[in-house]
Amino acid sequence: MNSGTPESNYGYWYPGKENDGGAGGGFEPAPYGQTWLNQPHHRGPWYYASEVDLGYSGALRTAATILADDPVFGRFCFGGDWRKTAAGLEVIPKDGVRRRFYALLGEGEQNKLHLLLEIDRFAASQPIVLKDDFSALRFTLESDNPAKHVAKLRLSGLAPGSYALLDGNKTVAALETKDGQESVVEIPLAAGDRTKAFTIRAAR
Repeated sequence: MNSGTPESNYGYWYPGKENDGGAGGGFEPAPYGQTWLNQPHHRGPWYYASEVDLGYSGALRTAATILADDPVFGRFCFGGDWRKTAAGLEVIPKDGVRRRFYALLGEGEQNKLHLLLEIDRFAASQPIVLKDDFSALRFTLESDNPAKHVAKLRLSGLAPGSYALLDGNKTVAALETKDGQESVVEIPLAAGDRTKAFTIRAAR
């Protein structure tokens, strides 16, 4: 594990805040050597993760926040917090990755909402807000990319029909959903947009 304090510049082997918490699955004790892939390597942690990919990295690739109606415990949020408000159901993702959100409410396929971000993530401490019937949902994106770019959201579970992606009151994209099919929503982020709120709402 490469980790440290601000005073130690966040780690001995790979200093810098961006490397804090990095993990590796192998270590080379000799000053010069080779990895098991026959790559030249110096003393220190391998730059390939080794078997850690099966666990640690696998967990990162499957981490999600799930709001579900459990037959035993009732409505429960795995990997996050939720509450009912006048605006709808508010869910704050706390799974550590904040790229995958599922709402599995009631019974039947029509009550299963899936949101998967390919890049960027849902903002920390900001709720995903959804209506019980999924006719509208609001979320805030958080990005480390300072350049203008498009965040892709894979979306399924909305009732078939026409929907609008809104930036405030401005429609920035329109989408048509079909029963049982996944839609890819392209969300534009301007240069410097580190956090930005959006709404997806059934067309009026």
